[in-house]
Amino acid sequence: MSYYFAVVLKDSLLFGCDRTFNNKETGENRSDSRRYSILGNNRVFLPTGNLAFCVRIQNFIHNIFGFSLEAFEGGDSEYSKFLSSQYQKVKEDNISRLKAIGKTAYTETDCLYGGFDYDGTPFIITISYKDDFQLKLVNKPPQYVCLNQSPKVLTLVKGLLHNFIGATEGVEEDRVWELGKRFLPQIIQKISKVDSLVSATGDLIFLSSKGVQTYEF
Repeated sequence: MSYYFAVVLKDSLLFGCDRTFNNKETGENRSDSRRYSILGNNRVFLPTGNLAFCVRIQNFIHNIFGFSLEAFEGGDSEYSKFLSSQYQKVKEDNISRLKAIGKTAYTETDCLYGGFDYDGTPFIITISYKDDFQLKLVNKPPQYVCLNQSPKVLTLVKGLLHNFIGATEGVEEDRVWELGKRFLPQIIQKISKVDSLVSATGDLIFLSSKGVQTYEF
């Protein structure tokens, strides 16, 4: 597994994720792999869990929402059914393949897809195995999204994100980005101390009127 979070502000979006890569079949475990994708039309995609399946989710979602969210209304349940059916196939295959070599499969999958709609509204779509891949739209700033952790850690993460949102109220885009680079990496770094599957290294991605800016930490 891994970790991510995201913040939706009035005119911008800020994403954070770690760099964990873990291959259960080979035993390879690295913390130097960029986990996010910047897609056409300044869309950002963040995966955790089954990365191979996440790539399929990324392509599917971007094909539908790469230019507009118009397709979201009235059709998201069908998209969810499709992703759920695909996930079941992938899950069964992973469990069988890893069981054959005496290992346990981790098939949990959570993703974020975000950007600006055609009218300039910042948005995030969350997609998770926990609710059978129901697509959830986050587009009413200020809001944040983060993965679950232990209650103690989750309380810390929510507190830091809440404080960050408060600190950015009414400030210019450049100042928002500087505050993000200064304060938000500690979220990933603190989680890495209690979760061996989260690296201390990571990335911040900032979407604003200036385009996409990134920062490695």
